[in-house]
Amino acid sequence: MLGIFSGAIVSLPEELVAAGNRTPSPKTTGAVLVNKFVEKNPSAVSVQVGDYVQLAYSHHKESPLRPRFEKETDAEQNEQHKICSPGVR
Repeated sequence: MLGIFSGAIVSLPEELVAAGNRTPSPKTTGAVLVNKFVEKNPSAVSVQVGDYVQLAYSHHKESPLRPRFEKETDAEQNEQHKICSPGVR
């Protein structure tokens, strides 16, 4: 997953700004980064929200037997709550 956010909506980490200022090469734009991500990841999905946010995501190289994201059912959430909350029946 790749997320690029405008400085207009988030504060840039000072460490990254300082490191970027030491780099003599030209900066890579968010659009170029997203395009590279999409080119290198088959079936990638990308979304742009105005000039503020660019997101890209792909399931490429993800194991179909062990997905990174799982949705819990209500029953699983309730069971987990019972385990974590002593005395709840």
